[in-house]
Amino acid sequence: YCDLPETMMLEFLADLRGMGVEIPRDLEAEEIREAVKFFVGTQVDEGFPHEGHLDFLSNTVNAATGTVEVRGVVPNDDLLLLPGVFVRVRVPGRLLPDSILVFARTGDGRAVVERAYRHGIGRVSLVFPTGGIGEGEEPLEAAKRELLEETGYAADRWRAMGSFVANGNQGCGRIHQFQAEGAHKVTEPDGDDLEQIQVVLMTDEELTQALAQGEIVALSSVTAIGLVLGGLLGSPDSSARHLGADVGRRT
Repeated sequence: YCDLPETMMLEFLADLRGMGVEIPRDLEAEEIREAVKFFVGTQVDEGFPHEGHLDFLSNTVNAATGTVEVRGVVPNDDLLLLPGVFVRVRVPGRLLPDSILVFARTGDGRAVVERAYRHGIGRVSLVFPTGGIGEGEEPLEAAKRELLEETGYAADRWRAMGSFVANGNQGCGRIHQFQAEGAHKVTEPDGDDLEQIQVVLMTDEELTQALAQGEIVALSSVTAIGLVLGGLLGSPDSSARHLGADVGRRT
């Protein structure tokens, strides 16, 4: 048995219902077990090598801890998991899809930034163009598309800045970050929620000030600023190897 945070459990149940699973009747169905994995590791194990599945979800939330009790069944043919042995448990959360972020600069060196309302934080903040990767679409293609749709800008030169894990605890969705130079407006924005997005051009100094004043709060945007303004990438036309072995490629 172990306890899961209430929010994780609610997301987990929503995902299962999206698969047509009835809780708890279908938890023992063979095809469902693949979706409700349960991983265990002892104090001497590296990682979580023992794999099983969930077979019980409590129908009560612990009001004091905000958690829900669950039970997992794990094969124990080697008898390493003895009663009373301390183990570590991992229950995968909701999978996060891969996405892209674009740090684009115009010919005069100003960054293309969006002032937009973000529901998750309940406020307006400054962010770089971001978005999801379509089915069969490469990260660079998605980056060019999102920049054009959200801002109306296109760019002459592109390079990958890195591919970074967004959340190591929930599906390991990667954010593929790109730097674009020579950005210029070619059309009007054509994305969603346009009434909540204002495209602004900002100098490096203005970006630094906005970051210091708390106007930029998205970690992915902060990372992009650090990579570019921190000089970690070299010059925009540098032919040096990109950061990360899997930069700009879906895995």
